[in-house]
Amino acid sequence: MPDRIPSQRLCQLRDDELVCAGTNEKALAAELLQLRSLVVDFTDSGDCWLDHHGGCQAHGYLEPERGERCPHAVAKELIAEWDEADGGGR
Repeated sequence: MPDRIPSQRLCQLRDDELVCAGTNEKALAAELLQLRSLVVDFTDSGDCWLDHHGGCQAHGYLEPERGERCPHAVAKELIAEWDEADGGGR
């Protein structure tokens, strides 16, 4: 099992600068790759089906706060951005 980074040592954004004090970059990259893979695995590829309140019936996200979106829609956008950055589709 790879080394895990304690939450208090994760990078933080301060004044538009990424601060990663004491963080092993290889461990951070390994965790990021694993998390990306999990996002892909756990994201339903089906389309959202929004009700008249803006809740997603397809994914059970039924009572979003104002401005919130179904997490599956957000995840699919992230996956598309990652694919584009990688130069192609999955």
